[in-house]
Amino acid sequence: MNSPPLQQLQDAITIWQSGVDAVNPLKLILNSVFLNETKSYYEIKIQSLLRNAKSNCLEFYQSIENAPEERNQKEFTQSSLLRDYSVIEPLFPNRRIIVVGMGKASAQMALGIETVLKHLVDLGRLSGWVNIPDDPILFKTPLRSIHLHGARPPQYNEPTEQGVYGSQKIIELIRSAQKDDLIFCLISGGGSALLPLTIPEITLQEKIAITRFLSAAGANITELNVVRKELSLLKGGGIRTLCRNKRLISLILSDVLGDPLDIIASGPTVENQSTPFDALKILQKFGVQNEKTLTNIYAVIKTKAQNCSKVRNLDHQCFGDHSSEKVLADQLSQQKIPLNNQKENDCYSRHYNIIIGNNQTAVLMAAQKAKELGYRPYFHSATKCEGNAETVGQKLLSDSLKLFRQKHFSQETKLFSENESSRAILHSSNNYSFPNANSFKDYNKEKMEPKADLCPFFINDKRSSDIDTEDSINISTNKNDDKLNFLETFPFDCVISGGEPVVQLVTEDKRGKGGRNQQLVLAALINLLKSNEMTVPVFLSAGTDGEDGPTNAAGAFFDRTIFEKIQIAISENQLSPSAFLEQNNAWVFFQMFEALFQTGATGTNVCDLRIVLKEKSSE
Repeated sequence: MNSPPLQQLQDAITIWQSGVDAVNPLKLILNSVFLNETKSYYEIKIQSLLRNAKSNCLEFYQSIENAPEERNQKEFTQSSLLRDYSVIEPLFPNRRIIVVGMGKASAQMALGIETVLKHLVDLGRLSGWVNIPDDPILFKTPLRSIHLHGARPPQYNEPTEQGVYGSQKIIELIRSAQKDDLIFCLISGGGSALLPLTIPEITLQEKIAITRFLSAAGANITELNVVRKELSLLKGGGIRTLCRNKRLISLILSDVLGDPLDIIASGPTVENQSTPFDALKILQKFGVQNEKTLTNIYAVIKTKAQNCSKVRNLDHQCFGDHSSEKVLADQLSQQKIPLNNQKENDCYSRHYNIIIGNNQTAVLMAAQKAKELGYRPYFHSATKCEGNAETVGQKLLSDSLKLFRQKHFSQETKLFSENESSRAILHSSNNYSFPNANSFKDYNKEKMEPKADLCPFFINDKRSSDIDTEDSINISTNKNDDKLNFLETFPFDCVISGGEPVVQLVTEDKRGKGGRNQQLVLAALINLLKSNEMTVPVFLSAGTDGEDGPTNAAGAFFDRTIFEKIQIAISENQLSPSAFLEQNNAWVFFQMFEALFQTGATGTNVCDLRIVLKEKSSE
């Protein structure tokens, strides 16, 4: 029996919520971190989630019509990358675990660490400091040994003096560690604004000003973070430098498309892969050199670029002939924060960067929920910046309606081509390496090469030059393959999309209130109003963190009921949705029709999740 429109809206919300639940930070930590007790010491084990991912995906495959079980089994056995991976670190007697963190999801991640390591908490061997938004919901997290610090107000995603204070506390805690202490760094979306410690040449207000300027001009998250890393002490590998002679495990919940480790929260535990030259080009692209209020910012980065003699050297940032550790030591000393002097090649130095969840994880689990509810889902997750929110919203609507009308689907069908997410995912497993190359020296690469068009999950190891002391590992259900969608030969009635577009803001005197998801939904709605389309789908777009710009909404939605109310308002009151869109005022527009999607802080953050459901009759 067909679902009535009201039920369909509830289905869309349920599907969205399932995607968010899949990247619940507490669950992810509990499923990947373990404490083992040996005869003489404890050991920390980080267990790969790939086994569960394989099981879940196999079940999903087998539930789809016209997808034979034997074909699925064959596809899984062909993939060498569906394998277990473990990081095991000994924790010697009387040594501590230190936990630091920053991000919207870091409170729940901290709770997961305390839960797993409860016995060490009881023994007083665990302590920590985590910077989070000052949101009452997040502070309900029942922690015993890890201090939560409100580093910025809720709905205010900018650096503050409270964030500076919290960053200094994190530095002090890291520097107190001895060589066999283990440091956990919990990183999630929003971490960049929660870890503000500027270089001496600029002020915090100048950093806020350049971030506001670039955001309003339409800079994407990658461009913003490339600039911010050059203006910060801890971003761009600053924490990694502080922990050079320590044992560091960074658990990362990715909020950046494609999961570039040096961009997520501006890469505090990863050597900076961008340079002052890159930052200078971005400033020039957006005309910062012509802004009188930003002359110092431009001059500082230009000077750094001129002095940069080495580009992307793994052991040096581009600060002339100085190593990153020396520069950081000089700058921290100016702020009266000590940097210990230890041997550079200490044998206890081990650094791991481990991604435990991302946007694609949420998209896949949302698709599973849609299947459970009786829908036939097509799903995709962008792997790079999607571009303008208005364009993304219009194209998502038109492509979804195209899918809903088709009786058959082929790989040649051109969909979501603007960000090329499908193609990027299908071909993204061409380059990979194993965690320890020596232990796999006899493997047959030709035989073991994964089939990009068959493998729904793979592990993407980004290597440093020192393979024994630093690992960058993805243990999430990362980069699911849109090939799953091509197996179906029946019409789709559900589209699930993940990504993160940008909004180019009008001048502040004309600007209203809204966020990228609300802007995206309004653009799709306007496109539908202008068309002769008889079908009005359920359309929902929201940030997985529960925040959409500086508003109290996660996003917005519409269905036929709301659509008809808007049509009446347009005809009777001469309402102009386009005017609201042009003024970045989508929040006010959707508030009038009770179409804001308000969830409150979710405790996680993996970009945005969009649900489009084909309209069904109420009979």
